[in-house]
Amino acid sequence: GGSVMGGSSVLLRVHGGDGSDVLFLTARPASLFASAAPSAVVADPAGGLTLVGTFYGDIDLGGRILHGPFLYESPATFVARYDAAGALLWVVELPRGRRIFAVTAGPTADVFLSADQGQDLVVERLSAVDGGLMWSERFPRGSSSQSRVLGLAATRTGRLSMVLRLDGSLTLGGQLLRGVTNTWDNYVVELGASDGAYRWSNRFGN
Repeated sequence: GGSVMGGSSVLLRVHGGDGSDVLFLTARPASLFASAAPSAVVADPAGGLTLVGTFYGDIDLGGRILHGPFLYESPATFVARYDAAGALLWVVELPRGRRIFAVTAGPTADVFLSADQGQDLVVERLSAVDGGLMWSERFPRGSSSQSRVLGLAATRTGRLSMVLRLDGSLTLGGQLLRGVTNTWDNYVVELGASDGAYRWSNRFGN
């Protein structure tokens, strides 16, 4: 990221076995001082790619114009899905102030992501077809907790597993998870992929 008007921010470059470019994704600034930068990318079973990134100002992402904040504000975040040839299928802008922790693609290429929103952890499922929100779950963190999701994995059997680093406390589906004071605890948590409902959690220590 960091390009100004007239240049392009390189979001993703995929190389073939011979080192040549197979895929080259960019964001073109559409206003002065606009820029974009990638945060995470994941491949899906349909051969597509989902890219998460942040941006300032107005950017042109495959023919779609996104309107972002000024440089002195917090960056905006987008989620974009491309087909195997690099053509943009859809792009959505996430609510301002979110910080993405993890992203993965499910068996049907739906996108699962985790983020923080204020004092809550957020886990969401976006449709592979158009990026529409299928469900969203918010899990309240305790006072001053910095708990975060380290990774996500969706299975063919309808499970969404996440590795959680717990600091302080976190409420999941009515269950209160408590960590050891002044340190981190590690948990594996399972949610239902179809609805985000809490199923179980196991603590694995710090």
